[in-house]
Amino acid sequence: MENEECRTPSKVKYAIPLEAHYAAKRIELEFGSVQYMYPCQCGWWHLSKTPRRQGTFCVNEEDGSVYLVRDSKAAQESQG
Repeated sequence: MENEECRTPSKVKYAIPLEAHYAAKRIELEFGSVQYMYPCQCGWWHLSKTPRRQGTFCVNEEDGSVYLVRDSKAAQESQG
């Protein structure tokens, strides 16, 4: 899966999930727009306005670990 061609090459690329997480928080604070991070087939992380069907990827800010929350309400609470 990693290093394949990116389906959304115009999107900003984030090397690690924590970087995408903080970018999403910054966008929400500055513009009021909730962003959802997701791993791309190209190996980078991107942000989207649309939550993923399988759930929302979240990051533990203390250790940088990534986890998937299947309940969208719980995901928004954990990112806030």
